[in-house]
Amino acid sequence: MLYRQGKIKAAAEAFEEGIAAYRHGESEILLDVCFWLARACIDLEQHERARTLLLRIVTSEVEYSAAEDARRLLTEVPQSFPKGS
Repeated sequence: MLYRQGKIKAAAEAFEEGIAAYRHGESEILLDVCFWLARACIDLEQHERARTLLLRIVTSEVEYSAAEDARRLLTEVPQSFPKGS
């Protein structure tokens, strides 16, 4: 709900808390939280975090309904390069 209200930073914090609190392995619910956190990270220009989350989704053995969307987003997220390169 926070994400859809445009409260991206608050949504990202809530998603991070949800992932940290979930310790029961991978599930479709966890991957869904990862997906929405990745979208929030993209909006906040936290591209490396977004890439990490999207990679987690596309490499998961859990069947996830938005895996193709995650794969597409992964190709669209700019790659960050170390400063000075």
